[in-house]
Amino acid sequence: MDPWKQAEKERLERNNSRRTALREEMVLWTEECTQAKGEGRRPGLAKLKLGKLEKPTPKPLAGNNGPDRDDLEGEGRDDESEDDDDD
Repeated sequence: MDPWKQAEKERLERNNSRRTALREEMVLWTEECTQAKGEGRRPGLAKLKLGKLEKPTPKPLAGNNGPDRDDLEGEGRDDESEDDDDD
């Protein structure tokens, strides 16, 4: 299997396990919140948040053996700046 696909699959599994854990904790939070309402008090726990998930890694491009984009952009800027100076 492609290393990128394997890494992406593992990342998705980790993110899904975080979501599952949050759902389980939210059940406990909801029960505590309902109990607090019944007793006429505020819930003792703050509402849980998922937080940031792992971002996907960029998919590698096939045949990316050419010059870097930064090198090409830098050359184009030098040519344009010379034309602007003449005007």
